Amino acid sequence: MTFADQIAGITGLTISTDTNPTQTQVTQYLTDGAKEIVNAMPKNLLSLCSKNTPFTSQPVGSETGSQSLVSGKLIAVMAGNYEARKIPSRLKHEANDSASMMYATSTDPVFYIQNNYINVLPAGSSAIIDEVSYATVAFGDSAIDLATSGAPFPDELEYLVVLFASMRALQNKIGSIEIAPNTSDSSGSSETLTTDMEAITDNQIGTDADFDDFDKWFVALGEMIEDDEDIELAGAQIEKINSYVNTWNIQLQGNSAEMQRYMSTFQAVKADYNYGISVLRTGSVPKQRPQKAEPEQRR
Repeated sequence: MTFADQIAGITGLTISTDTNPTQTQVTQYLTDGAKEIVNAMPKNLLSLCSKNTPFTSQPVGSETGSQSLVSGKLIAVMAGNYEARKIPSRLKHEANDSASMMYATSTDPVFYIQNNYINVLPAGSSAIIDEVSYATVAFGDSAIDLATSGAPFPDELEYLVVLFASMRALQNKIGSIEIAPNTSDSSGSSETLTTDMEAITDNQIGTDADFDDFDKWFVALGEMIEDDEDIELAGAQIEKINSYVNTWNIQLQGNSAEMQRYMSTFQAVKADYNYGISVLRTGSVPKQRPQKAEPEQRR
């Protein structure tokens, strides 16, 4: 089952190319979720998300030709068979000076970070950095593996990524719901129910096109009452307006109920996610908490 299918199953949302949320947005939510979960890991678990990157160290002053960092969360830096010790970048010249007590050797290598580049001394060393990396997760993926995501990720934590993305997807959906339904004029432009009234310019009570515009109905009603003094026709116009407003209120209640439903789902998903993150931060790999059964409705 893909991550998009899992999110749809949890949230009840439809995820496609032209919905809220879109497939592109869900991909971003999943990627953001994987990054947040890695950042929440204690140090003893970070190695689960690290990978080795080999590079050849450069002379002092040529750091831009060295290795750039992805996260800056380093597990280890090796030069040959020896682990390099970290020094401040301001001491790189001393570590490169054979007359200095800080001189780096092949058996006592050092590394420093400058402008997001990592370099190892002595220069020319065959170095390896073991660095935490962030996975890129697509909506159509069904697992986070190194081959497709570009970074390792524990299988046991994938469900937390899905929960994170589900929360963001629900927030997206809630934000897209128009609680107060809009009306539309004859041109298809969306307007609010309380938009300013628009005058009728053709005929006394308007043309066929005017009959489609809610913002002209009250003007037409005024014409019937004040100019035509046609109380019967005015009464029919009032019934027309009341019927429309009643339909608008039904839609308003439906939109409000929809929002409340998604908000309730969001709170449930958030609780499960926060539980998993709290367990993770203690240094354990959390297991998915079983969902509580929904109580049966009384008949």
